[in-house]
Parts: sequence; C-alpha cells; structure tokens
Amino acid sequence: MEIQIGGKYKFSQEFCTVKFEGETHFAPGLWVGIELFEPNGKSDGTIDGIKYFDCKPKHGIFIRKSQLKPLSSEENYQNIYSHLIDTIYSRKRNIIHHHSFISEKLSSDLNMKKNKLETLESYLKDSTSVNPLENPEEIIEPLEKEIESLTKILEKKTNSTKKYQEEIDKLSKDVESKKQNVQVQSDIGLKNQIDDLNQELTTEKNRQANLQQESEKLQNEIISMQEKILKENESLKRRIERRERKIKRLERSQHRILRSFANFDGVYEKNQEKDKEEQDNKERQQLQEIKEKLKKKNKSLTELLEQEKTKNEYKVELGEVLPVEDQTNRALWIAKLFKKHTKILELRERLNKIIKKFTFARFCQNSKTEVPDVLSKDIVDSLIIQYFHFTKKEEIANFLSEETGVDLQKELAQEETKLVELLRLGILDMEHLWDSVIDEKARFGENVDLEFNRNRDKFGFELLIEGDTYIWDEPEDNPSNIRYNQELVEKLNGDPSKNFLNTIQAANINKLLEKLTYEKSTDMQFIEAFLSTYQTIITPEFFLYKLIQRFRVPKMTETEDFQEWNTKRINIQTKVAEVIRLWIEKYLDEFEPKLISHLETFFDRVVGLENPKLSKKLKSILKVQKLIQSGVVARKRKVFQEPPEDPKVPKNIFARDFQLSDLSEEEFAKQTTIFISQIYKKISPTELVTQAWSKERLHSKAPNVLLLIKKFNEIVGYISTQILIPKKAKQRAKQMIRFIKIAELFFNMKNFDCTMAIMAAFINSSISRLTSTKDEVSEKYWKIFQNLDQALSSDNGYREYRSLLKRTEPPGIPYLGVFLTEITAISDGSENKIDGLFNFSMRKLLANTINEIQKFQQADYNFIAVDQVQNLFAKPLPLKDSNALYKKSLKREPRK
Repeated sequence: MEIQIGGKYKFSQEFCTVKFEGETHFAPGLWVGIELFEPNGKSDGTIDGIKYFDCKPKHGIFIRKSQLKPLSSEENYQNIYSHLIDTIYSRKRNIIHHHSFISEKLSSDLNMKKNKLETLESYLKDSTSVNPLENPEEIIEPLEKEIESLTKILEKKTNSTKKYQEEIDKLSKDVESKKQNVQVQSDIGLKNQIDDLNQELTTEKNRQANLQQESEKLQNEIISMQEKILKENESLKRRIERRERKIKRLERSQHRILRSFANFDGVYEKNQEKDKEEQDNKERQQLQEIKEKLKKKNKSLTELLEQEKTKNEYKVELGEVLPVEDQTNRALWIAKLFKKHTKILELRERLNKIIKKFTFARFCQNSKTEVPDVLSKDIVDSLIIQYFHFTKKEEIANFLSEETGVDLQKELAQEETKLVELLRLGILDMEHLWDSVIDEKARFGENVDLEFNRNRDKFGFELLIEGDTYIWDEPEDNPSNIRYNQELVEKLNGDPSKNFLNTIQAANINKLLEKLTYEKSTDMQFIEAFLSTYQTIITPEFFLYKLIQRFRVPKMTETEDFQEWNTKRINIQTKVAEVIRLWIEKYLDEFEPKLISHLETFFDRVVGLENPKLSKKLKSILKVQKLIQSGVVARKRKVFQEPPEDPKVPKNIFARDFQLSDLSEEEFAKQTTIFISQIYKKISPTELVTQAWSKERLHSKAPNVLLLIKKFNEIVGYISTQILIPKKAKQRAKQMIRFIKIAELFFNMKNFDCTMAIMAAFINSSISRLTSTKDEVSEKYWKIFQNLDQALSSDNGYREYRSLLKRTEPPGIPYLGVFLTEITAISDGSENKIDGLFNFSMRKLLANTINEIQKFQQADYNFIAVDQVQNLFAKPLPLKDSNALYKKSLKREPRK
C-alpha cells in the first residue's frame, strides 16, 4: 500500500493524518509518523531533540507502515466529520453544563440573600421592642450591594450561556450543511466510480471483441497454413514420384545403351573379316571414340542415379515429409543405412548424449519450460559437414553444404571446430558452475542458451549468457542502468562517489560491479554491504566471472594518454584484488571447491601475467584462509588480559547419571552461553538475506539459524519441564527462583537470546497459571524478573532492548528473533527490482541488519568449556511437548 503524506488513514480505530515516512535514528527500518485527531499520542513529532514533523503535543506517534489501514471514500468524509462534530458537541455540551451549574448556584445564592434581607426588613418593621441596632443601614446596604453584584454576575452568565447556545445553533447549521456536502460528494464519487466501471466494462468488451476477431483471424490463418502444408506434401509426393519415374527411365536407357554397345561389337567383328586392311585404322579410331563417349555417358548416368538416391535418403534422415509408403519403410531403411555405413551410426551415437541434454532453464524451472534440444539443427549440420571436411571427404561436405544452406567457407574459417567447443562445455560441472542463486530463481530468462565467445584470452574461454552485457560495453551512467538519490548527490556537490552506499538506489549488475571497483575512490561500507547481500542478485560463480571481466581493462586506444590509461588500469585491477581479498577473508566458508579452483586459475593465468606481486599476494591470502577453514591454523581471536576462571563442576561430572540440573546457576549460565555462542558465530549472511529459514525447501541453506531456533525452543521446554517436576509448590518455587537467577546471570553476560528463552518459559501457559507456586516466590525475585521483562519488552518494537543492544559491546549473543523479524519486514516490504534494476536501497537495509548480527560474531567469551556439559547441550534436551506440559500443570495445580 502506498502512503501519501497528508493523507487520512485509520490506526487502531482512530483517525489520523500521515505527516512523515522514512528512516529514523531511534530504530532501523521504515517508520511512519502520524498525527491523531485526539491527544492519545506520545509526542509532538520530536524524538530525542530531532524534529521529524509538526503536530500538537500528545497527538504524534510513530508506527509501522503495516499498522495503517486505508479509508474508503465514504469513511474519508462522513466518519471524519462525524467524529469532529461529536468532539465539538461534547466539548460545547460540557461548557454549557458548567455555565448552567454556575448560573443555578448564583441564582440560589441570590435567592438566599433576598430571603435574608426580606426577613430582616420584616423583623425591623414588626418589632415593637427597642431596636438593638442603632444603624440598621450598616447591615442592609452591604447586603443590597452583594445582591446587586450577584445579579450582575447572573446576568453576565446568562448572556454567556445564550452566546454559547447561539454558537451551538450556528455549529448545528454548519454541521447539517457539511453533511449535505459530504452526501453530495459521496454521491458524485459513487457516480464517477460507476462511470469509470462502465467505461472499463466497455473497454473490456471491445478488447474481447478484438481478441475474438484476432482469434478468428488466427484460426483462418491456421486453416490456410494446414491447406498449404497439405498442398506442399502433395507437391513433394508428386516430385518424388516424377524423380522415381525419371530414375527408371534412366535405368532403361542405360540398359539399351549397354545392349547397343554389345550389338555394335558383334557387327564390328563381322565386318573386320571383310575389310582387313583398308578400314582397319579408321574403324579402330572411330570405335575408340565411341567407347569413350559411351563410358562417360554411362558414368554420368550412374552418378546421377546415386545423387538422386542420396538426396532422398538425406531428406528422410533429416525428417522431411515423405509419402506414407516411404515413411512405413523408414525404420528398415535406417537400419540398412547404419549397417552399411557404420561410421554414421557411430557418429549418431556420439551426438545422441549432447542432443538429449536438458537446457539450463529446464534444469532450474522444470514446471515452466519445455525440453528443446540443446543443439539446434544448424549446429548439428555444421558438425557433420566439418567432420566430412576434416576426414578429407570434400565431395560429401560440399553436397551437404548445398543441401542444408550451411556456409562451408565460413565454418572452415573458424580457429577450431564447434565439436571442440561443445566438448569444452561438456566437461564443465553444471551443478556447480550454473548453481542457482539462493532464492532458486533464474535471473536471465526461462530459456538460457550457451553461446561461444570467439575472442580467446589468457583465461581460456568464457561463457556469455544471453542477455548479459560485457562490463566494458556498459553505457555511461543513465536512468536505464543506475539511479541515484538526487537530493543526497546535490548535497555531495554532484559527486555520488563520495558515498555510494547511500547515493545508489538501484542499478544493474555491471554498474554495481563498476562502483564496487571504482578507480578514483573506495567506499568500504558499500563493498561490505554488497558482499553480504550479493547472493540475492547473482551466484558466486557469476560474481567471479564479472570481476574477471572488470580486471581485464581494454587496451589503450590511439586517443588515450599512456600515463592516464596505465594509472586507470592499475587502480581498477588493485580495487578488484581488494574486493576479492575481502570476499575470501569473510566468506570463504561459502565457496564451492570448483569456485576455489577458478580463483586459483585466475590468479595464475591472468593476474600473474598482469601483476606477479599482486598474484602472489592473493594466492597467499587464499592459502591462509584455506588453512584456517580446514582448522590447521586458528583464527585470530581477542587475547584476554586475565585468565578465565576454573569451571565450578559438581562431583558427579564424570558419572553416567550426570544431568544439567546438577550444575550451579553460574556454571549452567556459562556453559549454555558457550554452546549458543558457537552456533551464533556460524550464521552466515547467505542464511539470512532471503529468509531461507522460513522456506521449507531452502532449510538446507540455513542450518545454523534453524539450529539456534531449535535450541531456543528446547531451552524453553526444558525450563518448563524442570519447574513442573516437583509435586510441592515450595519445591516448584525453588526451581522458579533458580531460573530467575540464571536469567539475571544471562543478562549480565549479555546473552540476551537465552534470557529471552527463560522469559518465554515463564509466560508459557503451563507455567503462568501456577498461582500457588508464584505465591511462594519472594518479592525480591519477582522484582528481578520484572526488571528483566521491562528491558526485553516487545513494546514499541523492542525499543528498550534495541537501545540496550546499541550500547552493548561484544562479546554478546543478541536475541535473533528481532533480527529475523526485521529481515522479513525489509524483504516483504520492498521490491526486489525497480524498473528492471536491482533495488540496492533494500539491500542496504538488509546489510545494516546483518552488520548488527556480525558485530557480536567477532569476540569470544572468557569461559572454559566443559566437554561433558557441551555434549549434553549438543543432544536434544530432556523436555515434554506443550500438551503434556499443560496436563502436568493441571495435575500440579487443578483449576479452582
């Protein structure tokens, strides 16, 4: 849902106006600042001295985008006005009641004063005794003045009440007019909607009519094409019949010529006896000439016959349409062909494996792609023609070139045959080279074909993917390949290279690689953000392929200065090497053996020739990281100034019946922290960036995240089980106290993940209902529990916990659930691409979250691991399922 600043929305049954949308300093992610109609908010749009928007005090609040609900057109007018009207009415009503109360009170006071005055006057008049007051005016005059003042106040209040009544009447009229306007606007809006729907319906009907016409047109074209195909078949059939008749006529002519030749020999022998000397030389010469002519004619007829047969056989082999009687005998004919020409059979069997292979798109998207042949008919024709050429069968090669339309001279001009190129492809490990990206979506279309690059280089050969642009052929920066945050670029004096991390909003892969290895500056934050999220864009193999492209700086042109070109070449190659170094040092654990082999080849054959020192340095880094990965060399860790304390293990540590409950609170907390921290450190960005933990088909790609979640749930279940084991409430209370102490130890060790697990166990329905057990726990421990609960509260998006985590220095174990929620919100709330360009702003947010996770992966705890305890944690912890726990809870404390 798109949010408009100044738009009206609903938030928790209240109407509000959107005042702000964007990132804040107090929490990561996108926040929306709203102004409520009622003072039920928390601020005036200012947080920690930073003003995000203006509003009345206690009317502003920050919420997530998903918490807003849109208003319908009717709600947008009627509900808001009715809400305002009710509010104004209620306030005016309170004012009227207040003034009425004051008026009544003043009236009663005035009446009392009047009554007293009248009583006093009557008393003075009727009294026959001596008046004790010498000056009664002294009493009457103040009373009269007081009565007069009260009368004025009463009149003033009465006028004020009338004034408010007039305002209310005026407001009522305004409300009625507003309601009428709202109703009119609502009717107009509904009428406009109906008109729009009618227009859309008319458009849809027209579109359907057009589609129907196009369908009929296509149907007619199909029918005409079918008729044309039938006519072509009939024509081809007649042509074949004519050729067969022609062959038969040629065979009969051949027989007649042979018989004539035999008859002529007989006549010549008879006449030879008669003309012994005179015609001998002349006849012999004529006879010789005739024989030569007949032999040539016979040979030409034989060749013509063979050519006609070869044409028909070749067309049958290529699958052209043949008459029914020819198709019936095709299998027998092919069998005879293979029996007679064994080399053709051998060639067919060798090509069969290549022809029947699936395409890459078929491999990745089995349900969407048909199974086309990897090799087209033209490539197969070229292979066969090249084979006959290289085996010195030029006549057959020329004949096939004419029949298939393949340019023989063009094929022979290549450096090597297509068969060699196909064999190069055949030996590649397709599973590793074309391994799908983390979200298992092909990035280059459904049908991905392999093309052959003719520009050979020092690295051997390249595979160009259809739709991919060579990095040095990428145009200059323009909206079709990269988009910047123009406001920030203007603040940087028009130079986005000063802060690529924040200026780049979206870009294609070539532009991202170009800025990643920019020759004029280095943005390490941008490089780290890209390396932690690149597998949402491309595979590691393709990333290396693009880096190799970037490393090969094009040769200097005639217009370039050598010094400038050489400086640019050295800078770019150095930046590429720096990116590869960081990639190896941080993410070698994710490399496949095939990728490491490609890296080594690149260092030897390409970098080694360009810059031997750089090649040696990169090979040394790769070698060291491989040794670290294999465990031969230890990773660099923080050296503690003080030695760790000896573990406090129980006496039965080596006994078979040793359990975790035998450990002291402190040692339980230490050993649990050691075990959980080892899992936490193994979590890689690849497990996080595409929510592999939440997709069952990708669970194999998030083993450490899933293991940490599993152990969290096991700890929750284990604590609940341990609390419910004792039968007496006091013993269960002791277990509660034990785990509250452990939770406090976890918190002090900055192990927030396990602290949260204990808090989750206590709010579990099977534990939270144990009122008798809780009554046995002293107030001291409940105060500790409440402090922990407040620090880790989920209120306001874990605001207190996030603030605490920012102030915390490693070592520590954050609660992973908050990070997973952030990653899900970022991924689901943002588009992967913006107009065909990869959304890097979204990936920057992902990288920020991953950086927070990685911050606590670099340091170790200064504790000593006890193997016996670690082995128990490695196994499933002893616990019961939720149903069994609840039944146990009911058994311990039945419902009242």
